[in-house]
Amino acid sequence: MEDSSPALQIHDGETGDGKESTENGGGAGQIRSIHKLTRRGHTKSRRGCSTCKRRRVKCPEDQPACSSCVRLGLICEYTLKNNPSAPLQSTGGQFNLKDLRLFHHFVLHAYPPLPLHGKAVWDDITSYSHNYEFLVHSMLGLAASHLCLSGGGDHEAEALEHRVKSIKLLNQALCKPSISKTESDARFSTLMVLTFQSSYMPDGMLEVFHMIRGCMVLTKSTLPKYAMSLFTKFSSDGVDKKLHEVTEDSSQQTSSFLTNASASLKSLRDLCRTKFEKQYLGILENLVHMASVSNMDTLLAISSAYNVFGEPDQPDFNHFMDSQNHVAQLLVAHFFLLEYVIGRKVLAPFMSAFSFRETMLRTWIKGLATKLAPEHVPYLNWPLQMLEVMELAHMDLPEIPNLRISD
Repeated sequence: MEDSSPALQIHDGETGDGKESTENGGGAGQIRSIHKLTRRGHTKSRRGCSTCKRRRVKCPEDQPACSSCVRLGLICEYTLKNNPSAPLQSTGGQFNLKDLRLFHHFVLHAYPPLPLHGKAVWDDITSYSHNYEFLVHSMLGLAASHLCLSGGGDHEAEALEHRVKSIKLLNQALCKPSISKTESDARFSTLMVLTFQSSYMPDGMLEVFHMIRGCMVLTKSTLPKYAMSLFTKFSSDGVDKKLHEVTEDSSQQTSSFLTNASASLKSLRDLCRTKFEKQYLGILENLVHMASVSNMDTLLAISSAYNVFGEPDQPDFNHFMDSQNHVAQLLVAHFFLLEYVIGRKVLAPFMSAFSFRETMLRTWIKGLATKLAPEHVPYLNWPLQMLEVMELAHMDLPEIPNLRISD
């Protein structure tokens, strides 16, 4: 029986003018990939022309002159060189020694921190990843992004190259029904890995939710068919059970942080126009309330803020994810800040596994501040103030000063 999944749209960034730069399919069960090509974010080419290599851009490799040079009126020259790394064969593809180093880094350091206590799950996934090229490419892409953030060198080109390949191959796989538990787990784990790579990308704030939506669709349509799936704990019952296992259900003290968070969210009410915008704002306001009630209720509220992206129909989801929808981006910025600050208290033993979240939080919020229309800038005051507090006070919540919220 074929997966009865609605059409999925997963944006892999945007070009500066907001137009789509790459698109893969659009049928049911497919993911549409849109990626941003920056100067350093090109796919590495070993057979490109000398001119494109000097310009550090991806060469189309057209012969006798590439279309990039022809378009710019440049002299196009090719130099024949031997490939410096002999590729190793994989199922349907080729991987070299650099890829093997990335794979090793994934296995030891870069595998996703979810599920909690889930190292054994990812060990199982990696044991059969060689049968699914879309899974291998996602792992290599995440490892490359992880190395970029952890000071392991510049691997942006590899990160983008493997990401694009993974999404393209996953699209092709989703055209056919999953025929085994292993294949189903491979598809879901690929989306999980792509989701975490999104969280490591400077332009990935919205991209995270495109991937989350894909995970939600597969959770509802495919995983229930396989009772022994490695990811059954991502069902609603599974999430609740796991949260109870890792959480001591103690009450949270009301702080100035929650007071100011509530005030900042309240200021967004008049900006929300669509049903989903209002629904998401309500979820965030409930999250702030639950943070003063109990740890367990707080974690369930955070989970709801992710799971809700599996609910809206495609037009409503697309409108919320539109790069010009600054109201939605304000809501999302508030959520990621709330999730991080509250998570530091509620899930303290596990936060070391999310080591780059604060770095990306700063990148996303400060980046959003440069894109907002002037009339929307004041609504980002509280998140920006919190970034300053986090830097000065090292996020000790009981000592967070009472921040002023602009009217």
